[in-house]
Amino acid sequence: MVALASEVGHGMFMDKLSEKLPFDASKLFEALMYQLVVALEYCHKLEKGKRLWVEVYGDVTLEDVAQVEVKLYADTLRDGHQNIWNTLNNWLNKAFDHKAYESLILLTNQEYSPKSTLTDWNGSTAGEKLALLLAIYDGAEQRFAAAKATEPSETLQLQRSVMDLAIRDDLLEVLERAVFITGSPSLTERLHAYKVDKLRVIRQAKQQTFMEDILGFIGSSRYINTGWEITCEEFTAKFVDLTKLYMKHSSIFPEVDTDALKQKIDLDEIADRPFVQKIREIGGEARIKQAALQLLIAGEVIDELYSDNLASEFDVKRYQKNHLDRHLDGRLSAMVDCMDETCPIQLRRQSLKFFYKQHAETVVQLNTFEDTTADFRNGIYHMLADVKTDDEDKTFYWRLWP
Repeated sequence: MVALASEVGHGMFMDKLSEKLPFDASKLFEALMYQLVVALEYCHKLEKGKRLWVEVYGDVTLEDVAQVEVKLYADTLRDGHQNIWNTLNNWLNKAFDHKAYESLILLTNQEYSPKSTLTDWNGSTAGEKLALLLAIYDGAEQRFAAAKATEPSETLQLQRSVMDLAIRDDLLEVLERAVFITGSPSLTERLHAYKVDKLRVIRQAKQQTFMEDILGFIGSSRYINTGWEITCEEFTAKFVDLTKLYMKHSSIFPEVDTDALKQKIDLDEIADRPFVQKIREIGGEARIKQAALQLLIAGEVIDELYSDNLASEFDVKRYQKNHLDRHLDGRLSAMVDCMDETCPIQLRRQSLKFFYKQHAETVVQLNTFEDTTADFRNGIYHMLADVKTDDEDKTFYWRLWP
């Protein structure tokens, strides 16, 4: 879990929360989001057959490659900061196999303090890093002795644990792999950089939706039982699916939130609409609510097609005209079969049959979309039925009588 407060080390966060009231939940959310974004970035580094873990062996773990501790603090990174010493202590834990990774990375938003002696850390050898830590530790012990304190601070306890001679060989192995990435960008900056780097082919209006979907995938509760493990193949498949869905000039038909649209339907409010009256006159009352939903779906899709430049007004009007022409011809053909029928009940029954038959016809694709939905096509029917026109020959009816 990402640490937040300026004096809190990994593993001590929850203990400190009770001491800091009122608790700012937004900071916790930001920290969780930051960790997921870092995990997302590392997912792109996964090689075939490899895995990434979140909150299993550390904050973010790339199999065989890197273990990353993600830490957000409000202060600068001093030589004696718990962020450094707690992280090193975690890497030295007997339960953690530090030899399994090429790199052990501390990624933090902190900048080195002006007096830090660790600014050249990443360019130093393991021996040079050890010398730096020894100097810091010796200074801490001297200050503790001079203060004549009875109990060492949490930081000094961590330093004693890290600098224990009994694990010096392990420490050198850790230091050989240890990398400090300081001054990490803010969450907003990191999200922006990801969009610029990875989402150039995604429609501008869909980039935020893409981010919400991919982060939702990485942070999904389905990973709780499996240890939050993401495979290269799983991530690649999800990224490809979302790219197909949201890319510029996508061939995937737009999806809409049908549950939200259902909430907008008020049958009393639409009772006098032409498309409703034309369904009611053939005895199709049971399908009015579904027809209203399909009309809303068609309208929502058309708005999205326009806003994302996936189709032009000409494309949509041509699609509507083609369906009006096909419907008018189909209706005339069905009326021929009913020419000798005079019973109103039978005419309504044949009209309702025609209604269902039209709705069940194979969907004609809009432009190059691979999967234009039946709901959209049927919604186009109801849009056409809702049009008021003085040209009776071009008026859309379901009834099979004049």
